[in-house]
Amino acid sequence: MSMNASFFGGTTEAKTVAVRMQADETISAGDIVRNVAGDDGHIEKASASEGNAIGIAQSNANAGSYSDVVRAGVMKVNFNVAPAASHNGKRVFLSETNGLCQATAPTASGTSIIQIGYLLGGDGSSTTPKVYVDIRVIAHNS
Repeated sequence: MSMNASFFGGTTEAKTVAVRMQADETISAGDIVRNVAGDDGHIEKASASEGNAIGIAQSNANAGSYSDVVRAGVMKVNFNVAPAASHNGKRVFLSETNGLCQATAPTASGTSIIQIGYLLGGDGSSTTPKVYVDIRVIAHNS
């Protein structure tokens, strides 16, 4: 399977960098996804319990179909709770809930703290605000 990068955006500058990958389960646009172990080019929803996140699904995908996975840029991301405007500019993290983001780092034993990026569009009511995507593994809670 080819995993060529695509650049999306205006006519002169890319706004996101994405890789086309095959879903192994139903994925919604804005879900945080992970690699499927032993299956190059395949994705499933990520969670802090698994400690693996590679990007944000750019479109809906059913098992066996494809979605572009945003690795960098600005993207609407699905949250478990709508983040407040006061959190804008702060880091956001992978949740223990499959595919979702949250405003605070997970603390449960056995979870990984994975930064998804920085909140840009929190307003306290939308669960799909924009995030500057900058995925980084921070630590593992033991």
